[in-house]
Amino acid sequence: MYVRFMRRPYAKLLGFAFLLVLQIWASGLIAKPPGRMHYQGFLSDPTGVPVPDSTYSIKFTFYDAETGGSSIWTETQSVSTKSGYFSVLLGKINALADSIFEDTLWLALQIGTNPEMPPSLLASVPYSHRAAVADQVAQNSVGREHIKLTI
Repeated sequence: MYVRFMRRPYAKLLGFAFLLVLQIWASGLIAKPPGRMHYQGFLSDPTGVPVPDSTYSIKFTFYDAETGGSSIWTETQSVSTKSGYFSVLLGKINALADSIFEDTLWLALQIGTNPEMPPSLLASVPYSHRAAVADQVAQNSVGREHIKLTI
């Protein structure tokens, strides 16, 4: 009787651990993109010399066309430079909606009170093209028989 009593708590603990792992795994299946993206750049003067290490106000704007387009999203951040280089997390202040990435985007920067720079085409990384396949899967077309759980 004593041995049987000791096994039961371990069985419950193992069952709980399995359910916890299953919950964590399942939540990953429906996770949304974070609404943020990394962006790195280099600030220099007109002759190509890096700007002094400091903090600069940079306005980031997404447009739907290279010229004459509409502003789709904008955000201003205080950005620190090191030898002219900077790294920011766009969407940190104004989250990036999934819908803005459905079409071609152009990114323009405005440093401080200087005029806005001409927009640059925002391109994807190679493997992100593979994610487009997921958009083509019909809703509810993947059932339990298609999912294999390996622990």
